[in-house]
Amino acid sequence: GNLFSQSFPFQLKRILETAVKMVGIHDFHVVNAAIGGCPAFPYGWCMTNFWDQNPDVVSWDYSMNEAGSVPEGLEAYVRHLMSTYSQNPPKLIVKDTYLAASRRDILGKYTPWLKDPIVLHTNPAVKPFLERKEDQNPVGFQEWRKFGAPVGSPGQALHHPALKEHELMGWMLAMHFLTALEYLESSSEPLTCPDLTPITHLPAPFTGSNTTQYDGILFGHKEGEDKEWRMNPVHCRTTF
Repeated sequence: GNLFSQSFPFQLKRILETAVKMVGIHDFHVVNAAIGGCPAFPYGWCMTNFWDQNPDVVSWDYSMNEAGSVPEGLEAYVRHLMSTYSQNPPKLIVKDTYLAASRRDILGKYTPWLKDPIVLHTNPAVKPFLERKEDQNPVGFQEWRKFGAPVGSPGQALHHPALKEHELMGWMLAMHFLTALEYLESSSEPLTCPDLTPITHLPAPFTGSNTTQYDGILFGHKEGEDKEWRMNPVHCRTTF
C-alpha cells in the first residue's frame, strides 16, 4: 500500500545515512526483498538469494505472514541463519506482534549465538495516541492509516502498516543503532569488534521432537561421533 522507498528498511537508511558517514562508514546498503504471503518456512531459507554473502543485519516480518505465536518457523529461520552465515552471523531484527511471547522466548534462548537481536512491534506504544483526537496528536501519529502510494494501489489493507507506521519503525530501529554510533564516536580509544567464534555446530532445538523427516528439514540432525547438531544443506532454486 506504500511506495517501495517508504518501507521501514529505507526509512531506517534515510535516518542513519548521514550519521554513519560522519563516523567513517561509507559502504552502507539496504536491501528490501519483502514479498507478501511468504512465511519463514520455506522462503527464509533463500537467504543468499535475498541478500549478499555477508550481510551485517537481517530482518524478517512474522506479524504479517505467521499469525499467532507458533515458534517453529522462527526457530528454523534462526538455525538456518546461523548455519548459512556460520563464520559471522548477522544481527537479527524480528518484526512481530507483541502477543507472540513464545517466539520471543525462543529468540532469547539463542542469544548466546546471536548479536543483540531486536524484536520490533508498535501496537502497545501506538494505542494511546490512536485513542486521542487527531489534532491533539504529534505529527508522527496523525493520518495514521494513510498510505503513501496513490489511493487504490495494491496492498492497502487494514493489516498492512501505512506510511506513518513505517516511519515510526524506522525511528525505533534508528534509536538503537544511533546509540551504538554515539558510543563509537565518543570513545577515547579505538574500538574493535571482538573476535567471533565460528559456529561449528548448533544447540539441540528447543521446539519440535526432531523424530520425523519434517522436523529434520526444519531443525537439522545429529551427526558424527559427538552427535552434534547441524543443518541439512538447503538450496533455494530462485533468484527472487
